[in-house]
Amino acid sequence: VVASSIHIDGIDNGASIAIYDITGRKVMHQAFANELSLSQLSNGLYLMNITTTDGTVISKKIMVNQ
Repeated sequence: VVASSIHIDGIDNGASIAIYDITGRKVMHQAFANELSLSQLSNGLYLMNITTTDGTVISKKIMVNQ
């Protein structure tokens, strides 16, 4: 469960982050940053995909509760 931001370590610069809602609609896409603001998202379950520079996709479920 996360509040208004999430901190991500261990990912190289050049990666990208995409966040999808439970219906599969992309609600956020941005270049990688260690601190990701989630304040514009409504409470609920989301899927976060981090695509690294070599094309590897890391998927994590996140629950936003602000």
